[in-house]
Amino acid sequence: MVRKKFSKKETLAVAGGILVVLAILTFTIWHQTETISLGLKTSALEEDILQIKEDIQKMEARKAALLSLERVEKIAREELNLEAWKPEQVVYEGHPNHSQNDD
Repeated sequence: MVRKKFSKKETLAVAGGILVVLAILTFTIWHQTETISLGLKTSALEEDILQIKEDIQKMEARKAALLSLERVEKIAREELNLEAWKPEQVVYEGHPNHSQNDD
């Protein structure tokens, strides 16, 4: 059996072809890995956004409850001992139709 010798050109061409194929495979694998990684990060961030939106809704509901007129009035009456205003306590300033001696 006679073995054919390859020239330097042919050897370099084959080696160069193998390197190109390896580079393409490496890039493809890297690209797929990055795509998967970004997909996972995106999913995690979307979950965080949903959780933050839920937290905002809960806080807005709590804010509405804390600022309800009934609650504010109850605190004013019970804790601060305030009473409802009386018409004679209202003072009009600078309004031409009202004077302080309307009686």
